[in-house]
Amino acid sequence: MNKVVDLATVKQEQEFNLFIEESVQLNKDLVAEAIVNMKNQYSTEFIIDTYACQLLAHGLQQFDKEKLISSIANGSIFDAKSVLINSLIADPAISSVL
Repeated sequence: MNKVVDLATVKQEQEFNLFIEESVQLNKDLVAEAIVNMKNQYSTEFIIDTYACQLLAHGLQQFDKEKLISSIANGSIFDAKSVLINSLIADPAISSVL
């Protein structure tokens, strides 16, 4: 049996990866500042998770209904959130204030 690559899934993963890279680059200073300013009120995990959810929600607003349903069904939204959180934590600007 031949193995086949689902090009739609690959394209969607590439779009999420590009979205994550751009989101981290554009928002790393804002997230780092929020961590510094709110560290005494909230845990750093909560702050990063909140920003990741907001960024992901903003990115998903551009999806049409079919694409959004597909992303939910195949779990790529949840993977993207996890990768976004890990990417934020790994960024030097953010990791320096953790």
